[in-house]
Amino acid sequence: MDYALVQAANGLVLGIIFAVIAVGLTLVFAVLKIVNFAHGELYMMGGYFAYYAIELLGLSPFPALAASSDHSRCGRHHLWPACSSGGRSS
Repeated sequence: MDYALVQAANGLVLGIIFAVIAVGLTLVFAVLKIVNFAHGELYMMGGYFAYYAIELLGLSPFPALAASSDHSRCGRHHLWPACSSGGRSS
């Protein structure tokens, strides 16, 4: 019974993660009328960062989640100047 409960919780968490990703893509598409597939890259970078923070640094999942979200925000800030110039070099 415990195994089924754990699997149900894992399925629920995975479904929520997929829903959040889908909402992010939908909002960007609704505003810009452009499908931006770079979101997947940022989600994967955050996931890998959290995994390695847990495995190599020995962090518990919640601090690793906070660190990976900070990492994702920094990645977006580093990409923003390249996107804001409209493809032109400054």
